Amino acid sequence: MITLRLALLLIIAATGTGYAVGRRVGRREGQAEGLARAPLALRSQALKTGCCPTCGTTLGELRAKGDGDQTQRMNGCSALKLDEELNGELNGR
Repeated sequence: MITLRLALLLIIAATGTGYAVGRRVGRREGQAEGLARAPLALRSQALKTGCCPTCGTTLGELRAKGDGDQTQRMNGCSALKLDEELNGELNGR
């Protein structure tokens, strides 16, 4: 009777430990994957809709800002800054 209870307790403890470890590992992997996919999702949405998903700036507004390359015109765009921050985190900076 005692060995049955001990075996049952060990099975429950092992299952709980496995769950806890698996959850931690899964969360870390999920966060890393999310950081990798976020810039791509923002770019994809911007290309499909023709405007920035975070600040709402349209391509026409960017072109109307004047001469210079696109990066200079987009310096005020929060999506560009977010993209640079996420890329920095992925590259370990």
